[in-house]
Amino acid sequence: APRNQRSFQKELARVLRESDVLLEVLDARDPMGCRCAPLEEAVLSRMTSKRVVLILNKIDLIPPDNARRWLAYLRQFFPTVPFKASGGGGGRGGGMSAASAGGAEAFGGEQLLQLLKNYSRSAGIKTAITVGVVGYPNVGKSSLINALKRSRAVTVGATPGVTTVAQVVSIDKRVKLVDCPGIVFARPSTPAEAASVLLRNCVKVEKMADLHAPIEALLLRATAEQLREHFGIARFESATEFLTLVALKRGKLGKGGAPDHDAAARAVLQEWNAGTIAYHSEPPKQKAEVTIVSHLGEEFDWHAAPPKVRKEGEPDSEDDDDAMGGRAGLR
Repeated sequence: APRNQRSFQKELARVLRESDVLLEVLDARDPMGCRCAPLEEAVLSRMTSKRVVLILNKIDLIPPDNARRWLAYLRQFFPTVPFKASGGGGGRGGGMSAASAGGAEAFGGEQLLQLLKNYSRSAGIKTAITVGVVGYPNVGKSSLINALKRSRAVTVGATPGVTTVAQVVSIDKRVKLVDCPGIVFARPSTPAEAASVLLRNCVKVEKMADLHAPIEALLLRATAEQLREHFGIARFESATEFLTLVALKRGKLGKGGAPDHDAAARAVLQEWNAGTIAYHSEPPKQKAEVTIVSHLGEEFDWHAAPPKVRKEGEPDSEDDDDAMGGRAGLR
């Protein structure tokens, strides 16, 4: 299995080369923190026949109005789908109410699968469409694939490096998925960016040399009120004071009963990576300088006719699919 960044980049290159559509999976709580502008620009400039669709995953973990603002912002660039991989019977991925998804029903696995089939027909792809799934570690790529497959097709987990090589999963005769290992696309240029990378679960907590820096970055994302409520602690003014309170609350003590800041930091980061600490970010205030989605979204016009999910036992023929709204997609 690949053990370094160069090997992971080779796996990414394979996924890009083989895919007709790229699903870039974003964590809805911090979409800008896990977008990869160089990858998007490379596809637009050098792989013009391919399509990029942003998957705003874990949509149920952010407030509805926040989801609505993020969808409006991201759709200036690419078709963007609100998605919830968990929930629903049989691994299908449960949908959400319109209010919960910021004005549009969140996709489950079956709806997204139907959308990909619709695109395959509209693009005139005669063989099975190949869909690459890319994104940072722990954004839910493997969970999305399992929701589409309706079973545990690939291994999932909060530990970085669960997916180490590109895995091919055949959904049915029309759709083939390629799960790419989670890659840290951008090289951090500042200490703040390096700390931010650590919060993306790219490095195991046990192997972090500096635990204070990611805690500082974490305090910029989650509000003090959210952290006080989650850990049951009093007000704090700094990262050191925060770790002191957590250590006392969780019994992370050293010799003589002194607060063990490193142990407290590891506990906080492990809970952050597990997704138990509630937080969300706000989209940039400014509008995009260039609207890219106008010439990419026609095949993915979800609002024109939402794809109908095929009922159990219903035939999956071309005619039946066309009756469901074969030109439906997302915007």
